[in-house]
Amino acid sequence: MATSNEELVLLNSTTSSAVLNFTATTTTPHTAAFNTYEFGTALAVVGNILIAISLNVQKFAHRKRQAEGIVEDSTLCGSNSYLRSPVWWTGIILMAIGEIGNFVAYGFAPASVVAPLGCVAVLANGGLAVIFNEESLRMRDVVGASFAIVGSFLIVTFSSKPKMILNAQELTSHLGGWQFIIYVFVEVVMFGIVMFVKSHDVHNVMLHLTLVAILGSFTVISAKAVSGLLALTIEGKSQLDEPILYIMVVIMIVTTIFQVKYLNEAMRLYDIATVVPINFVLFTISAILAGTLFYQIYDTALIVKIITDIFYCFLRLFKCVM
Repeated sequence: MATSNEELVLLNSTTSSAVLNFTATTTTPHTAAFNTYEFGTALAVVGNILIAISLNVQKFAHRKRQAEGIVEDSTLCGSNSYLRSPVWWTGIILMAIGEIGNFVAYGFAPASVVAPLGCVAVLANGGLAVIFNEESLRMRDVVGASFAIVGSFLIVTFSSKPKMILNAQELTSHLGGWQFIIYVFVEVVMFGIVMFVKSHDVHNVMLHLTLVAILGSFTVISAKAVSGLLALTIEGKSQLDEPILYIMVVIMIVTTIFQVKYLNEAMRLYDIATVVPINFVLFTISAILAGTLFYQIYDTALIVKIITDIFYCFLRLFKCVM
């Protein structure tokens, strides 16, 4: 009888342990922490798919107007401007929604990760350009895009994931960093040179998209700054009385408007299957350099990404020359 009691006690003890282990196992997933990095990455992916759709809608609007024999006005406010096209505005609305997704993503993931995810737009655009705008894809396009996508995969997978949300004082300090000041000077000089060449009626897709990339680098920095300041405000650390917030908002809006202008000039003159990949590469290189120098984050994966993007750029330049 003593042996039976001991066996009963041992059985109860084993059963209790099993129940506790089962309970701990089943309840653990419900207490998992919210992964802001993955959330920001997912937002960027969805946003870039919408952007790819919007660019093809805008290109379709330009093709439709050309088919109708409409001669584009030299000024945006003219009676024959594409701003009067409802189809074009549909594309702009889709782009705005996609860019809002990217804007929010900058608040959860590093700019050096969000920007390269534009490769999603390149992938989506490849199919959309064939279906909706009757464009063709060459093997050179596929190979070049593959290099850009591999670089994006490497940077998202292996880059460091620091929480880079700066308050107003830290933002002001980073703006005064010598690395970023040199970068701004070089970008301003490049912008002036490109505008000078463009003013002499030189037509090349790289001219338009270089302007977009230069402006885009400042859009990325300002968008990341604004989203970070708003995130701190929501957390209870109000940044609404800081002048730097409103300066960044103005920079973000102005650079975005002119990006749309120069990007539409390129789409009106060249195939979207050419415009979107080159724009992605130039924009990504510019955004990564700006984010790296501004936030002073140096990562091997960033170097790999820049090298693959530059190689792809040479492929596209070779195609333009040939």
